[in-house]
Amino acid sequence: MRTKNYLAMLAAVLAMAATSACGGGETAAAETALPADSDEESALSLLTDVATTQYFTDEAVAEEDVDTILGAGINAPSALNGQNWHFSAITDKEVLEQIASDMGAGTAAGTGSSDSGALSKAGIADAPLAIVISCASGSEFDAGLACQAMSSAAILLGYGTKIVSSPTAALNGSRQDYYRGLLGIPADYSAAAMLLVGYADESVDETADGYTGATSRDGAESIVTYVTPAD
Repeated sequence: MRTKNYLAMLAAVLAMAATSACGGGETAAAETALPADSDEESALSLLTDVATTQYFTDEAVAEEDVDTILGAGINAPSALNGQNWHFSAITDKEVLEQIASDMGAGTAAGTGSSDSGALSKAGIADAPLAIVISCASGSEFDAGLACQAMSSAAILLGYGTKIVSSPTAALNGSRQDYYRGLLGIPADYSAAAMLLVGYADESVDETADGYTGATSRDGAESIVTYVTPAD
């Protein structure tokens, strides 16, 4: 079954992510071996080969898939199992357009800019699903783990994703109390990120502008320090 296979692969990805992020070391790695029927290379590609989706179709995210994606966030690791997070799943385009409007210039639906001028970068209201990840002060790292877990789940289900932080300026700004009420955010929590989910618009030519396709990354030699035993 599709969902079962995707969840098995997601479990493998979360195991690897939790081990590396939380410094679990040998014990954590030993307890979280990949399922025998999972595709290890496909699971690893979620961490190494996935490009941000910049253009979405209008097709809705299936309700059961929304629940599966949220379940990945709910089951993400957190410090001392604190789970100091909250997820607001938004499919109401008017609400997203309202947030985009409060964000200011260049972020409303379809008004993003392209350096080449060929196409506009998708705004938050262009995605059929947006999940606001909120958390208590000091739990931002945990919120990030939950956000990445949900993104990985969505990708495994066949969707494209985009993680943005710019909407938090509006959600935590002068209208914070209003948005807390609208989105069900607990009174002592603040928005930390927004995850956009939807089917990628594959009709967009990857050569159209600088926003499609994977971006280059610095090599390990410039950003990684290996501390090894002395000879």
